[in-house]
Amino acid sequence: MLSSPILLDYQSSTPCHQEVVDAMKPYWNQIFGNPSSKSNLAGISSSAALQV
Repeated sequence: MLSSPILLDYQSSTPCHQEVVDAMKPYWNQIFGNPSSKSNLAGISSSAALQV
């Protein structure tokens, strides 16, 4: 008997590598906004992050 299930469907629940989580943290907590909104600093900062 297996001690943990084997997941073969990553369509909706793909695990995220810790390096990616760490790189994204500022954009979840500090630098967030609508990147299509060019009329405020949050939107401009988000848009700049997407251009990298």
